[in-house]
Amino acid sequence: MKSELSLNLSGEETSKYVSHSDAQPMKAGENGVITATSGDSPTGAHTRIFLEKVEEPDRPSTIHTDLQNPDGIRVTIEEIQDNKKMLDKLENLPRRRTWRVDEGRIEDARTEADKIKGEAEDDKYKYAYFGRAPGKKKQAINCARYGEKILKAAGI
Repeated sequence: MKSELSLNLSGEETSKYVSHSDAQPMKAGENGVITATSGDSPTGAHTRIFLEKVEEPDRPSTIHTDLQNPDGIRVTIEEIQDNKKMLDKLENLPRRRTWRVDEGRIEDARTEADKIKGEAEDDKYKYAYFGRAPGKKKQAINCARYGEKILKAAGI
């Protein structure tokens, strides 16, 4: 999230925050931005989700989350404070879609990410390249299906 200085009607400097994916200002306690990204390959490569909002008192928050399969399923949920790190992540992800949402939907997405992370740690999921697999012992999941679940929880 970028910080920009502006002047209010009284001529005082105020800060406003804008998403890296949406140029409209965000206000604490009111709205935020959800961005879904993927790489530029025929299969879409890797899906990542970014949750951006402004927390009280005037503190920007950017959460990056994704699902990986290094040795079993690992869900990453990390807060990004460094603008350069955020730009580096977005720069290599040419496909993206952004939604402006109210703050409650950002919280719903984060809650779902935490829930799936806990379920993955409890071995509820089986990684499947295509996100689907036969059998009912474990739910099949891949990064795209994970992103889909996060977006659905946010009402998208």
